[in-house]
Amino acid sequence: MKFEELVFLAVKKSGLSEEEVKHNIRLKQKEYNDLILEEDAAKLLLQELGITVPEEEPPLQWNTLKEISQQKIGEASTVVRILHMNSPKAFETAQKKGLVCNVEVADETGKGMLVLWDEDVWLMERAKWQRNDVLELRRVRVKNFNPLELHAALLSEFALAGEREAYPKNEQKLADFKQLEVGKDVDAVARVLEMGQLKEFEREGRKGKVLNVLLADPQGNLAKGVLWDYYADFANRRVHVGDLVKLESFSVKKNLEIELHGTWRSHVILSPEGYAAKTREEALTESAPATSIAELPKKKKGVVTATLQEIVSAEKKGEEVRVEAVLKDESGQERLEFKGREGLRILELKHVPRIPLELVLKLKAEHLKGKKVTVVVSEKKDKYEAEHVIKME
Repeated sequence: MKFEELVFLAVKKSGLSEEEVKHNIRLKQKEYNDLILEEDAAKLLLQELGITVPEEEPPLQWNTLKEISQQKIGEASTVVRILHMNSPKAFETAQKKGLVCNVEVADETGKGMLVLWDEDVWLMERAKWQRNDVLELRRVRVKNFNPLELHAALLSEFALAGEREAYPKNEQKLADFKQLEVGKDVDAVARVLEMGQLKEFEREGRKGKVLNVLLADPQGNLAKGVLWDYYADFANRRVHVGDLVKLESFSVKKNLEIELHGTWRSHVILSPEGYAAKTREEALTESAPATSIAELPKKKKGVVTATLQEIVSAEKKGEEVRVEAVLKDESGQERLEFKGREGLRILELKHVPRIPLELVLKLKAEHLKGKKVTVVVSEKKDKYEAEHVIKME
């Protein structure tokens, strides 16, 4: 039913005046932050008034982006290709707080922006949308025609569609970590080898979050990833060591080493379809040559497989665990320092314990002694540090 027909039905069945009905419809739109059309608000009002609306499901009218823009279609169904997805952003107004995400889309006739809100942002993440996917958009609300802006509304639906050869593509190639160029934006598929701790900060009056990860590309080359705000929180909640991720539009920066930084233009897909990469063990084993303890002074860095002889000390520095342990192989023995997550790994802990570490050592000392450990070791300031515990058995 058209809007005027719905208003007439409400007036006839409820006893309210036309002015009162339209006023209540407008209030209903405001209740949904103007994300629903007048017709949908009218239907909700009728439902609240206990008035049955005759069922009708008109066939969907599919339009190109050019037709939507030129014909000023207020609610549309269309098929588009994803060219780019920005990072979701939290917002807060006097009425509500939530998430919003802008997605650049195109078909063979033009381009537009798809704006997702709250539950639809989570739908995008669960459905693993990525660059160049083709989508069916059903009943999206058109809020702007030039430039074209399509908004997810209460009754909108989304589905992955088949390939459309005529649609333009974003031809961004996947990066090789050995060939990263500072200042470039890249896409990459990588295995998560290590995850740091989520940190919150305040800078120039703005609160934010950051989380560092160690990544390996499909060839086993390593790079540090830096996630900010939404994706820092996303990774902390949903990403685990060993997971495969796709990073879209990450910025290559150089601090002490080459790093991949997320920006407001970045997007992360967890367990993307159609990709593979080496396991954590394969990537770390290939990141440094195998060596013995006796050869460490000469090689400076290598993968050592040895027996855990003794945990010498364990302490907490703030929220970081630091452990010193003695490892022994056939060539000799050496004291190594294990920091952060590696300190937890050598103690076979998942989290920083609430009980004193001295008590942890008393409880676990005999269990840990004699364990076979494979670890990436490097020389740092006249001592040897365990960069990565690959495995313990």
